[in-house]
Amino acid sequence: MKTKHLFVMLSFLLCIPSFAFAETQQEDKTKPTINLMEPRDGAIVKIGDGAGMHFDMELSDNVMLATYKLEVYENFGNFNPHRVDDSTVDYSFSKVYDVSGREKARVHHHEVQIPVNATPGHYHFIVTCTDAAGNESSVIRNIMLK
Repeated sequence: MKTKHLFVMLSFLLCIPSFAFAETQQEDKTKPTINLMEPRDGAIVKIGDGAGMHFDMELSDNVMLATYKLEVYENFGNFNPHRVDDSTVDYSFSKVYDVSGREKARVHHHEVQIPVNATPGHYHFIVTCTDAAGNESSVIRNIMLK
């Protein structure tokens, strides 16, 4: 009888850490925060600069970050007055970066290159950050390619 009680108690004690971990993961409902310093809303980005778009931000989460995604795409609507011929193309960029294993991340780079044949005009610049629990936050900026 004592062996049976000992087995039940031991089984229960071994399960507690996994229950505690699962409960912690389910409780994280807080979205990560994005402090996007550059580019600012309304920023003018030079086409074909070669130096890349200046990108600077801070990310944080109450538990753990996972990824951030950068997207740039046209905001012309149905008509772009800057596009006069077929020598330019509507530019787009999309890339996911890994920042897992950290609660905070400072990101600074010039990786987003605007090619010389990009169509000038209005574009959306979007940063989306996802934490380890799957919560997401986004920041949208309107930029101008010239």
